[in-house]
Amino acid sequence: MTDQTGQSAAASEPGKYQDSDWSGWPEPLANEPEPVFKARVEARRMRIQAAIDKAKANHAADLAQNADFQETLLDVYRSGIDRARANAELVQKAAGAVGTIYTAVLATAFSVSSRPLPLRGLLPAVFLGLAIALATAYLAYLAQTPSGKGLRFNFRQDPKGLAGQMMRVTMLADGVHQLIRRRSYVLRAGVLALAVGVAMLPIAFVAVPSVVGRSSPAGPDWPAIPASSTGSELAKIRYEAEVAEAARLRQTAAHGTDDLTALGLIGALGLLVVFGGAAVRNRRRA
Repeated sequence: MTDQTGQSAAASEPGKYQDSDWSGWPEPLANEPEPVFKARVEARRMRIQAAIDKAKANHAADLAQNADFQETLLDVYRSGIDRARANAELVQKAAGAVGTIYTAVLATAFSVSSRPLPLRGLLPAVFLGLAIALATAYLAYLAQTPSGKGLRFNFRQDPKGLAGQMMRVTMLADGVHQLIRRRSYVLRAGVLALAVGVAMLPIAFVAVPSVVGRSSPAGPDWPAIPASSTGSELAKIRYEAEVAEAARLRQTAAHGTDDLTALGLIGALGLLVVFGGAAVRNRRRA
């Protein structure tokens, strides 16, 4: 423990330490040469100056460390909005890229005439589009300035020094958190919609079982072979046309018999995962 002159408390008590300056500035002793007295005074002055310099250095180091700490916090909070915006844009770009690739694959694997796209193949596109829409909605809300308590600051009661500096940093942190967390469940729902859409990509190439237990119709029966006794050439032409029509109808029936009940249940389950999962996560944060 030191006093205002920089010496220890024990050294300032009489009778314990008989150094030359325990009671303050030294007094001249009897028959003490003047150079010796000046040396004791100079030693006392140097110790005081050293204590002052040390206090100044410690104070300057504290100020520099505090400034660096607050600048780091300000950089983190200032970049928080940019990070949130980048996350939403990442969901948009990912959903758009996956949707483009999926469309190209469908165009290669299916056609309007020979092999039409089954209805279940639209489910991934629906959820990918939903992911883009939700991420866009989050960006739209992010651009609005909140009016909550995090941005309210009473400058009349602004304390000075370190307390005031930290109060201003905290005010900025509260405002940034409001901007980021407001409607944050919309962005989480967009991420879940992207995940559901990616998980459903193979659904166009696999059969969806019927939930009511009915079997898909195989299409019309094949035409009977005509008798060759009457008009063999004309009968052959008609028979070939009937076979082609029956094949087209059977193929259309095979690719267009998705059970709407099963597709509805799959879509409802996907929506439950998207919005239910986002709501549960938002409730835990609250």
